[in-house]
Amino acid sequence: MIHRDIKPGNIYLVGEKGAPYEAKVVDFGFAKLAELRGLTQQGVAVGTLEYMAPEQTVNEPPDARTDVYGLGVLMYRMFSGRLPFKIKDDAELLAHHLLSPPPPPALGDAGVAPRLEAVIQKALRKRPDLRYDSMEAVLADLDRLASPGAPLAALQPLRQADVYAPHTPFAVTTARYFYKLLGKQPPTESGLS
Repeated sequence: MIHRDIKPGNIYLVGEKGAPYEAKVVDFGFAKLAELRGLTQQGVAVGTLEYMAPEQTVNEPPDARTDVYGLGVLMYRMFSGRLPFKIKDDAELLAHHLLSPPPPPALGDAGVAPRLEAVIQKALRKRPDLRYDSMEAVLADLDRLASPGAPLAALQPLRQADVYAPHTPFAVTTARYFYKLLGKQPPTESGLS
């Protein structure tokens, strides 16, 4: 199941007073079963703009990594106190989710902070294949934060540029619009030039 709207308002803390709380994801109104395709009309983006993954901004099929991106935005906000892109214009906000690397969360350079930043930044990669594959993979890296010597998947070097490449004609047209909106030139390898 792909939720497609991971955000603070859809995460509830539950549990008895004084006991450790558990986080529960709620509001599956936008959820989509991974094996079902075509449930959303072309040109209709589903989700909350501030937490929307690049593939959602151009209405391409979501998968588990779409929710990982939403969790990355949620963690960014939770630990830094701000969103990666705080822009009032909706089209410009979507363009930044698709095209702009988020500024580092600036959590500090002591203790676990740099490693936590790496986890957040991996979750926020533009290309889904460069993000964590699943929520379980995110949790595994978060568990490793407690062990300073434990290797993090988030610290593995990128072997390719983190530039989203649209796949459908609608997505290509939308991406061209967003590049123009931000005054950016598409990279030649994107197929948009």
